[in-house]
Amino acid sequence: MSTPPEPLAPGDPIVALASLSANAAAFSGAGSTLAVFYKADSAWPLLVGGGTAGFVVGAIIGMLAGKALFPASADNVVVVRAGVGALSKCLKATLAPCLLASTLLALSVALVVGVPAAGSLLVVSTIVATSTGVTFAAGAALT
Repeated sequence: MSTPPEPLAPGDPIVALASLSANAAAFSGAGSTLAVFYKADSAWPLLVGGGTAGFVVGAIIGMLAGKALFPASADNVVVVRAGVGALSKCLKATLAPCLLASTLLALSVALVVGVPAAGSLLVVSTIVATSTGVTFAAGAALT
């Protein structure tokens, strides 16, 4: 039989899981969008605009995914105490939204821009999403 965890005390380091989802998906969306525009040999203003749009759309996808994964009442948020024990929850909070944002943005931008190799873009977006998700989860949990 395991003992229940200690309740949170003032000053304990915590991670707000829904906001972690939004932040990670924003960077993942920006990264995959930049990869698609780079592969399409776009000019730098289009790279900057596309990366910014990918960041905003990724953040929106992450916010929606965070609310779905970690529902809370009106004035409350789901938090976890930062530390090694929080890594599994932080990975749950980052990987799914990152994969969703990165894949949706990479494929939709590839259709608009006209990049023919959608399979390679899917691989690139998966790599971007996984690396972003793991980085954000480890950084948040192990602070």
